[in-house]
Amino acid sequence: MFDAVAELAKVRESIQLKKKKRLRRSRLDKYRGEILGLQRAGASLVEIAEFLTSRGVPAVPSTVSRYLKRGPL
Repeated sequence: MFDAVAELAKVRESIQLKKKKRLRRSRLDKYRGEILGLQRAGASLVEIAEFLTSRGVPAVPSTVSRYLKRGPL
């Protein structure tokens, strides 16, 4: 027989576990100094994203923007 309360509890537990996994470090952390240096030098988000892509890190301007808004580590 289907127990809706038990299934709901399982779903909520699964969601909580997924949320906890998001606390990992960004791939951009390795390049934080370079990103901030480029930003201070006047580089646009597109230019910073291109720099990262040339280093093998897939990035688009919106990724860089979100990373910079996140603030210092």
